[in-house]
Amino acid sequence: MKGEAVREVLRAGRVFVQNFRPRERRADHRAAVGGMWDVIGPLQLEFLREQGLRPDHRLLDVGCGSLRAGRFFISYLNPHCYLGLDGDEALVRAGLSAEIDPALMKEKQPEFAFNDSFQFPFDRKPDFAIAQSVFTHLTLRQIEACLTNLRAFAPDCRFFVTFNESSFRWPNCFSPNSQRTYFYTRGQIDRIARQCGWSMSYIGEWGHPRGQRMVLLVGHE
Repeated sequence: MKGEAVREVLRAGRVFVQNFRPRERRADHRAAVGGMWDVIGPLQLEFLREQGLRPDHRLLDVGCGSLRAGRFFISYLNPHCYLGLDGDEALVRAGLSAEIDPALMKEKQPEFAFNDSFQFPFDRKPDFAIAQSVFTHLTLRQIEACLTNLRAFAPDCRFFVTFNESSFRWPNCFSPNSQRTYFYTRGQIDRIARQCGWSMSYIGEWGHPRGQRMVLLVGHE
């Protein structure tokens, strides 16, 4: 029954699948994105509203996962205004099945794309984009791919990004644990952003319970 419900809500929205490599489905879709479900999800909506996000704006949710924040964005935004990208289709499907009312999907018509190469095959370009707890798990090369591709796709969007800030460069740019949680200096993020055509404004503390810092990237000539 749940599987049919997921198929129905995916039919209600527009789904793109490019270069998708299936992964093992997680038993707990909330834990799979780091938990703190009722804190970090609404925090993102509150933050973006403070930054000027309106219901009529289009928003790209990079690394939307199991819709910890997406459920709030979809409800808040007007129809056709939510764009979700993730490399794990099964995780997104789990979130849709458990967290999103099919009637809301039919009303709001969000769009999803599934790839881990940061391709953005959407017809509509976003006004805002957010990557919350995404760069914290990416290498510099992957960050470069994300920034380069998004700059080409939506050069005028305001891109909000969180990262784990360090005062020094980690060896190989990541902390020594099995989850590959990456730490970067502010200067590293600024340099790679400029190389990819973005100007960075450091926001810093924004209330994240694990201390991730926020930056705003806007395209420059």
